[in-house]
Amino acid sequence: MSIKTLRKRIALVAVSTLTAGVLSVASAPVANASLSSTAIQKANIFMVPATSADSNFVGQCAIATSAKAADLTTVNSTGTVLAVGAKVNFDTTTSGAGNLVVTGPATLAMVVTTTATISQDAKTVGFADNVNNVATLTVTGTGDITVTANDSATIGSGTAVKTFSISAVTSCSAADVPSVSESILTIRNTADEGASATKTDDSLAITDQDYASVVNIAVQLKNAYKADLTADGVLTAEGTGNVLIGVDAATALGATAFASTNAAAGDTFDFTVAQNTAVAPGAPLTTTVTVKFNGVTIGTKTITIFGLPTSLVVDQADVTVGVQASTGAFKYLVKDAAGNNLTANSGVVPAGTAMTGAIAGVTYAGIVSNVIGTGNAAGSTKGTGTFDCLAYSSGKSSGSQVVQLGAQVGTLVVKSNTFTATCGAALVGSYTAAMDKAVYSPGEIATLTITAKDLNGGVVADTAIIGGQGDPPNLSILISGGKENNRDALSNGE
Repeated sequence: MSIKTLRKRIALVAVSTLTAGVLSVASAPVANASLSSTAIQKANIFMVPATSADSNFVGQCAIATSAKAADLTTVNSTGTVLAVGAKVNFDTTTSGAGNLVVTGPATLAMVVTTTATISQDAKTVGFADNVNNVATLTVTGTGDITVTANDSATIGSGTAVKTFSISAVTSCSAADVPSVSESILTIRNTADEGASATKTDDSLAITDQDYASVVNIAVQLKNAYKADLTADGVLTAEGTGNVLIGVDAATALGATAFASTNAAAGDTFDFTVAQNTAVAPGAPLTTTVTVKFNGVTIGTKTITIFGLPTSLVVDQADVTVGVQASTGAFKYLVKDAAGNNLTANSGVVPAGTAMTGAIAGVTYAGIVSNVIGTGNAAGSTKGTGTFDCLAYSSGKSSGSQVVQLGAQVGTLVVKSNTFTATCGAALVGSYTAAMDKAVYSPGEIATLTITAKDLNGGVVADTAIIGGQGDPPNLSILISGGKENNRDALSNGE
């Protein structure tokens, strides 16, 4: 080939690439080489981290997980940190056509030259039919670097399928220092869940905080570049109060626990938090756990775990008037020594039927008997119970008695406050009606109070209805000066 002919061919290559806005130099293709027409996708272009035995390992401070493996979802990989002078290779998982464009303080070099082109400024590499490394990036200064992968082997064309955001630093020392703002501590109700990417704590259910429960603090350490730390350090957790802290789901150790780790994203590292039941049996725990890395505080978390039941609380407003020869009902709360409401009828709380007036030492007086718990809705802190109302006897059709609810918790008897259980007849014997005023002005609201009694003048049950079978006729209410006459079945007190 003459020198003149060679010059013409080089000029032709230069002109063809200048039409795309970039001057590129193409290597001579091997005879009969077949270029791939399959465009690369975001799932098959990635960085290849060097091993510690490779000279390129120096300066690779942190390679983001989303940058170093096939990824079907990530469009913009962040968190990669490289030092000045560092090199990193780009690879494809399958044969394909594409080009890489770099902005910022870095250059690109071709690795496989048979089917590749590179721009004159070494900022763009085009490639096709490659299954090995396609380009090498070299960091030339500090600052932000972006590598964009496009789906065409022709430089200056194609659509971006993935970007790699890189922080270029003077040295890797900053990559070994955790950032308080970027690192993540989150409370988790399950071990090995990993820290929450949104830095949001789990909302612990009551059952997650029952006595002797274990709560997890997930730790993920990141440097100022939002990348995993490149070196292990001493990670510690220290809690206040009678607490036991364990390392990564291990058996609880003591008030302070430590581990040699960098708590990377893939490690799903946890500290476990539990009560020291040997030192403070039955006691609730509220502890503040401080997490440090090499002595520098990363953050704190406050956790509450409930104690054993120490009291039962019955609100008189939650006690109904029971029916003679049937039952009345009440609701109760179970509390620990700190006043926390516990889950009724589950965990360390006795079953509803194990709570009785007899355990509390109640002596029944002929109106009420058998005060007992019945259960609760799943996860509810309010339990329910009933008391038996005796049948009519010796003229007694209604009445009340002060009672209590009791439960056996270990060797202790836990009692409720006293409350009044009342029983009444189901049938109304008489009732009275009274207005709140004798005279009303136009526009005023009148209040009518109906008071019902049983046949013996005692209180009636909450279920009694005026006008029910065997009762006197319904009450007639005159409204608006006689314009309307309503007859309503009214419950006691309505």
